[in-house]
Order: sequence, then C-alpha cells, then structure tokens
Amino acid sequence: MKTTALCLRTAFAITALYALTTPAALSQGLLFKAFSVTDLGQVETLGGLNNKSDVSVVGVHRISSSIQRGFLFRPSSGIRDLVPSNSNASDPIATGVNTTAFTNDTIIGTDRSQAAFLFSQSVGAAPIPMAHAALNGSLFNGDLPLAINDSGVSVGVTNFLLPDVPGNWRMPTRWIASGANTTVALLNTGGNLSGTPFPIPGSARDVNSAGAVVGEVNQRACLYRDGQSPLLLAASGSAANGISDNGFIAGFMPDGNGAMHAFIKPANSAIQLVLLPNFALFATQRFVASWANRINSAGIAAGSGVRADGVAFAFLWRLGSGGGWADLNTVSVLPGGVLLTEAVDINDRGDVLCYGLINGQKHGFLLRPNGSPLMFRQF
Repeated sequence: MKTTALCLRTAFAITALYALTTPAALSQGLLFKAFSVTDLGQVETLGGLNNKSDVSVVGVHRISSSIQRGFLFRPSSGIRDLVPSNSNASDPIATGVNTTAFTNDTIIGTDRSQAAFLFSQSVGAAPIPMAHAALNGSLFNGDLPLAINDSGVSVGVTNFLLPDVPGNWRMPTRWIASGANTTVALLNTGGNLSGTPFPIPGSARDVNSAGAVVGEVNQRACLYRDGQSPLLLAASGSAANGISDNGFIAGFMPDGNGAMHAFIKPANSAIQLVLLPNFALFATQRFVASWANRINSAGIAAGSGVRADGVAFAFLWRLGSGGGWADLNTVSVLPGGVLLTEAVDINDRGDVLCYGLINGQKHGFLLRPNGSPLMFRQF
C-alpha cells in the first residue's frame, strides 16, 4: 500500500510537472524564477552597473530630507558612500561605472556645481574635475556624463545658455580620461540648426568598448560618427539609449500611431519595435508606452512599459528565436510587496539594475541570475 501510494503521488507529481513544462506553459514563463534579488534601499537615482563578477552598482541615495549622497554597492561589501559619512553637504551624483572599478578612474557623475567629475582609486577620495566643453557665444550651464567605457571614455550632455534662447541648449559631449587629466569635445551633430548660428542640439547616452556612441540629435535616435554627420536611426521623437560591445542598439521610437515604444537594432540589421501585448495577466490594461534603457551583448534590452492606468513594470526584451518579452516581476524571486517598475541597466553577465516600489517608496534592486533559465513570452 505504501508503494502504491508513493507511485500514485509520483505519477500525480509527474503529471503536474508535465502540465507546467508544456511549450505553452514555458512560453508564458510559469515555471522558473530566473533572478535572485537584493534590495539596495531607498534611492534617488541609479547610475548603472558594470560587468565584474563582484558587480559594482552606483547611484544616489537620500540621507535626510536635505542630504543626498552618491554610493557604490558591491555584493561583497554592501553600500558605501562615495564621500566620508561625516560630511554634512550633498555630494556628487554618481551616474556611471566601468568594469575596472577603483583600479583606475572609473566612476563618473556631477558635483554640486553640476560639473563633470571622476572618482579615482578608492571610496572617500576627492572627485577629480573633468574639463568643460565650450560653445562660442554661450555660457556653460552644467554637465551630465551618462556612461563610461573600460578605456575611460565618458559621454553625456553639456548644457549651455544661449542669447535670446530660453532654457538649456543641450550638446552631446565626450570626455577622455588619462589619469587626473581629461580632454573634452562636443560631438558632431551634423551642422547648425536652421536659422541659427548654433549647432543642432543633442545628447550622447552610451558608449561601448570600441568607443561607438549613441544618443539623439534634435530628438532623433542616432549613432554618432567622428568626422561625419550622425547616422539617424528613427523618426522624430526617438532616442538611442544603449549600445552593446557587439553593436546592438536599444532605445525608443514612435509607432505608427505616434505612441512611444522600445526598439532593438541588431548590428547591420534593421531597427525593430518590440511591443508589449495586452494580456489578462496585466488586469486587461493595455500598454500605452515603453522604452529600453540599455542592451547587453546577448541582445537583451532592459527598460519599462507603462499601462493605460499609469502603472509601470520593468521588462526585458530579446529578438530572434526564443525571444520575446519578460516581465521582471514574474521571473524574479521578489520580497513581498515589491513592484519592479523600470530596468535601468543590464550587463553581459545578465545582472539587471531596477527601480521598484515598496509601500510607495522608490528603492533600487539588483537582480542576479540564479541558474534557472530566463523564459521570454512571445511577441
């Protein structure tokens, strides 16, 4: 009787497992939780992560109502402020980190005067100012470096004030670090804006290991090219936010109805929208917008989708066989009460950096692959 009962239980378990491992079930990602999750606490902003096995994450967390500080997080050592903890003033904002963290000048950001800086060598070291770009006939009004590669090349935006022009004039900028020295140059945006003596505005948003830079020119996604006009990738209302070391590009662009949605462009292939379908899983709310922030060398893009009710979900996308989309809330081992709202960055190891909410408060989360397969829902 015990043997029979055991056999019956085993048969039932096999039947249940088979139901969960059919192609239909697997395509819906019902079986595997592919990511383990670390809560980084309340954050103001998340800058990015690198490719090290002991991954480095940078961002800004709030110490009090009036003080915010840049931080470095590593799984081996936890969160550390980038300036001494006894400082009473808000410190520089960390916006990017490369793979050689603290073996060279690796963390980028802005200081209290909105000037670009590098952190060098160790936590607690004074930030090293980076050179300012110049634009004839204008006044400098702040830097925002957004990405850095392993060769110390950083890209971002420099803001200028122009005569009789309201607001900031954004220009794509590249900094090249050599020890404590940097050179800086504005990137070629393809000429002057019609009717003005000033270059077409734009922003540089990511740089890969080969130095290829993506961003936008006059609100059109582009690949910047030295000595040439930028290669435009999409229509007005688009931007390229990320480029992998092997040339995948990700960002957002308008669809046929003018709604903003994520795109992936493989190297030497056409750009493709990656739409989010309307599933009962999301309480029948359709997605009205999405965007991709970064992409890794496996062609997996990280970003966010927003439903018609305004609720945002963190997503991954991938093209090709076995590709589709994955809601990170359903493929991660999450603490209770957590909603992941936006995937900010993804590295080549598959680690993902996300914003999320706990009781309405914004937290940062590091998602790390736990060995289970990552299943994508088909487009």
